[in-house]
Order: sequence, then C-alpha cells, then structure tokens
Amino acid sequence: LVSPIPWCARIAMARVLCSEDPEGWSTSEEEEDQLAPYGYRDGILTGFWRLCNDPKKRHFVDCSNCRKVYVDINTHEMKHIDDQTECFKVILMMKFWWLDPELKLTGSITLSDGSKESGTFLELAGNGDLKLKCKLSGEVKTFKKGQYRDKTITEQEDMKDRFFPQYTFTNMQGDPTVILPPRYSFVWSDHRGTFVSWEQKIDATFSESLELHYFPLDRQLCRIKILAENTIEECQFVLLKKNNTGNVKQHCDIFIVDKEMQSLCPSYIRYNDYEMPYYNQRSMVNVVFHLDRKGDYYFNNILMMVFLVNVMALCSFVIPLEDVSGRLGLVSSCFLAVLAYRYIINEILPRKAYLTAADKYITFACVFLIMICVQTVICTCWRSRIEKMDRDIGFDEDELLSAKLRRRRRFEDQDLLEYYDKMAGVFLSLAWVTWNIYLWCLWKWSKREPWHRVYANNEEPYAPVEECTACGLRWLAKQATHTDPKCTQCCPDKDCGAQKDQVRKIYLTPKQLPEPLVPRQALPDGPKIG
Repeated sequence: LVSPIPWCARIAMARVLCSEDPEGWSTSEEEEDQLAPYGYRDGILTGFWRLCNDPKKRHFVDCSNCRKVYVDINTHEMKHIDDQTECFKVILMMKFWWLDPELKLTGSITLSDGSKESGTFLELAGNGDLKLKCKLSGEVKTFKKGQYRDKTITEQEDMKDRFFPQYTFTNMQGDPTVILPPRYSFVWSDHRGTFVSWEQKIDATFSESLELHYFPLDRQLCRIKILAENTIEECQFVLLKKNNTGNVKQHCDIFIVDKEMQSLCPSYIRYNDYEMPYYNQRSMVNVVFHLDRKGDYYFNNILMMVFLVNVMALCSFVIPLEDVSGRLGLVSSCFLAVLAYRYIINEILPRKAYLTAADKYITFACVFLIMICVQTVICTCWRSRIEKMDRDIGFDEDELLSAKLRRRRRFEDQDLLEYYDKMAGVFLSLAWVTWNIYLWCLWKWSKREPWHRVYANNEEPYAPVEECTACGLRWLAKQATHTDPKCTQCCPDKDCGAQKDQVRKIYLTPKQLPEPLVPRQALPDGPKIG
C-alpha cells in the first residue's frame, strides 16, 4: 500500500512564471513529467484513496489486478451536425482487446495432406504458429503457419457469460444503428490465457453543447464519452498505441477538421484521481473532434444580404430633405429586411443566453439604421426651424428693412444644413464599408477563437491545471471536482499562503501538452513458439 501522504505534498508541481495568456503557455518534457497523474503505471492507476476528505472513512483501494482493456475508436464518417438540436451523427468502429485468463480454445487444423487434427490449443501465436494438444492421443504437437492449410476455432458458446468490458455512451441520443454486429476473435493464447478481440460498427447520434460566441467563425469540440460500467478496481480502459491517429475519413460540409489538433489528440483517457473524495470512480475514454465551421453559407447568403440592405439605406442621403417621408420610408423598409434575416438565423441556431458574433453584427446593422433615422430627424428639425424664422417676418418697418439680411442668413443656414447632411452620409458610408472590409478580412484569414479558450469554455478535462497567480505554482486539478469552483484548492506552498481567489483554472490543450497524461499502450506480445 502507498502511504497516506497529504495530497498537497504528493501532487505534481512545477514552479514557473505566471502567464496572462494561456495560449503562450508551453511545457517542457521535465514539466510534463511533473504534471503526470500520480499512481499510474503502464497506463493504469494502481490504487487510490477512497473518501479522502474523511479521516475516519478513507481507505486505500488496490487496483493493480484490474483487467486492462485496450480501446481503439475509428471514426469512419462525420455525417451531420445539427446546430438547432445541438447534436452530431457519426459512424464509429469500436475495438476492444483484453486478456481472459480462464478461456481455453479448442478446435482443429487441416494439414497439408488433407488430414485433420483436433484438440486444445495450448499456445496460439499472432503469426499463426500454434501448439496443439491432440484430443485422441493427448500428444502435444507444434505446427508452423505453413505446415497447415486452415485453422478452425470452436465457437465459444459461453462468451456472453464471460467477462466483457461493459460500457455506456454518456451523451448518446436514442439507440444506435448497428452496421456491423459484434464480432469476437482471438489474437493469441498461452498459459496466461486468451487475448480476446471484440469489434462493432455503429451509426449513432450524440448530444453536444455548442459554443457559439464566434458564430459563424466558431470552433467546436464534438465529443463522444465512453464510460466503463465497472469500477476501476475491476477494469480500466487503455488507448491503443498506433500511428496515423485522428484521421476522419469523411466529414460534413458545414465543418472542416482542424488536422493539426486532431492529429495531436483524436482521443484520450480521462485520468482518474489518486485521492478521490467520493466512493467510486470509473474509467472513461473521450473521443474528440476539433472542428472549424465553414462560414461561407452564412457570409454569402445572410450577412452579405444585410450588408447590401444597409448600403441601400445609405442611398437615402441622395433623397432631398424636403422628401423626409421618402427617406424614412426607405430606411424603415431596410430595417424590416434586416430583422427578417435575424429571424432566419434564430431558426438555424439554438437559443443561447448570449449574443453570437452574427447576432452582434445584425444588432449593429439595426443600430446603424436607427442612426440614419436619427440623423434624418435632426436635419428635418433644423430645416423646419429655418423655415419658421422666415415665416415670422412681420410688417414693421424695421423688420422689412432686415428681411433681406434674414433671407440671406436663411440661405446660408440651408447651405450649411445640406453640407452637414452630405458629410454625415459620407462619414456613415465610409464607416460601414470600412468595418465590413475588416470583417471580410477576418473571414478570409480565418481569424478564429484560439483553442485554449474553446477548451476553457467547454471545461474539457484533457489536462485541467490549477495555477497560483501569486507564486506560479501549478498542479493537476482533480477530475472529480475540476468543474466546481468551491473545490478549488488553496496554494499548497506554505510560504505562499495564497487563497482560493488567487488560484485560476487552466485547461491545457494538446498544443500545450502534446503527450496525453495517460500514455497510449501497445498490445502485449503473444507467445513465441520455437
């Protein structure tokens, strides 16, 4: 058993300078080792402290004898992402491998001369070599792959009653469509047992809360969460070590895959806590899709139309101020057209408490039209005042003598009003066009939200880290409580003494921490038959 050392003395820590911009935060190999979760060996947590916050009930749970289940998830197609219902549909190929120490294989082989030998496979290598104990004679014979034509393994009727790594998709909607039924195969067998392989291909729909602050230049994390039904002392998931990870063979037309991020982290094992404040914890695999939205449809069919509608509204400055009803009528019509596009976007996107970038654009377009209306009203009131001064001229001799001067002043005021009206139109036109050119450049240059903000907004538990802003100390947050602000720990450095309000939560991305905290593992080697 591992001694119950205080958690703050065992955590992986690295003293660094605090960075205000988490995007610029990178880790060296030494710091990655220091941030590794405690208690892991060969991809599994060997033990943990249960109910760690209760001194009377806490006790150590040994997990070193749990079954190690190797997992490989291949995404064949990202079929559809529905913004309105916040779900996505994919076709997955799932593969599990595990060692069954009690499973013995029986069957027969057909030799080169056509004769058959049947019995129990004492050893079965991955390259096809085998050692067979004959059923009739009891003799143990060794056969190389080229010494027999075919091999038949008797179907194991009790596989449903044997161990299987039961799992649950925690964010699946409805039941999946099975494309390829579950299929067992046996990789190798020896005195340790039989290494079993299981695979299934499904078409399933998963829910995902979309972050739309930057819509239509948003980035999304679409996740598939696979939770083991057995506790970690019974079995733990381990991702298979392989090359060319993260390739999505097909994807929908609305999004494209960020190949750099996807190659770094197509999936990962959520590490388990060495000190657990609750009773049980289970192993979980997170399959992650890093997606960038293609904004062409929204820019070309909605936002471009809003831009052109406001350009049409700017044409109202060509209408003379004498026809104020014509001006206001044109601007009002444009205002209604912009509102119509606002309702179109509402039908596409889910209802959020915040404004998306598209919402802000359309809201600003409405405010811009209101500014044109206000400017028109101000000019109309100014013009009415000038005309009223001219009508107020009486028949007194002094007034008649100054009539010419007042009329001259009226003409000067009208010229000034027309100049102001034209300059206001030029200024508003330049402002509107310049701002839209800037937005167009952002679209073409794909200026998007950085991934570290996307991870933080989604509270993605790839590598949640707590950092003391006073002394720069970092440590891994607990997976069980990283989303709860009340469970934030004070700085463990006694010389610092910083409180919870001085500790910030940072969600590292694969760019900042390229190697996952729980490393992938290769399949164990089978027997080598001499």
